[in-house]
Amino acid sequence: MSGTPGKLLAWPLERAQKYVQQMGCPLCVHDVTPAQADGRYSEHRVIRQATGTDGTVHLTVAAFIPQSAVCIGEVGLDEAPQSGIYALEVPVTSALDISPGALGSMRLETGLYVYVGSARKGLPSRLGRHTLPAKSCRWHVDYLTTAFPPSRALVWPWLDGRECALAAELATLGQIVPGFGASDCRCPGHLTKLEQGDTEWWRRLENQSPPLLAIRLVAD
Repeated sequence: MSGTPGKLLAWPLERAQKYVQQMGCPLCVHDVTPAQADGRYSEHRVIRQATGTDGTVHLTVAAFIPQSAVCIGEVGLDEAPQSGIYALEVPVTSALDISPGALGSMRLETGLYVYVGSARKGLPSRLGRHTLPAKSCRWHVDYLTTAFPPSRALVWPWLDGRECALAAELATLGQIVPGFGASDCRCPGHLTKLEQGDTEWWRRLENQSPPLLAIRLVAD
């Protein structure tokens, strides 16, 4: 065996199988959803991962029902779930100079930025705080959201490892801000400036399921 695979949670089964095979590890797949005759399920995704004492990688998969952009429910902050992984969309309409703690001085140019965070509980309060124009700057993202309010938050169900996985894949769609929002992990950063101001950027995340819903954070 040449190595041990990293976290494969939420990966499409076919991609996960190929990756494990490339690592040279024996593989066992456990399917918790029988095949559907009506064709509703286009693929399976990994929901659990374990490695046996003999080195066999055990993947538990479940059927994934793809959703288009119009199928994602949009709700107000008062209807937000209590926990989840969120991606905060922040339109920066003019260049912003900030000094977020130990990161020192930096300039954020105009564009659409997406910040990835999480809350095991109290997600509505966390998102509500992000919208406050006047607040003490406790976290890196506060330096951004005190100047430019976030427009909405896309929310995924809580899953261990998803926050960092989402931030890493999001970085492939634009330019990451080094170290921003990553003081408690080893990620390069949790804030990305998208190459294009595309409000459906999440559809290009190959290893993530569509968000559960979108939460409006500013008035229409």
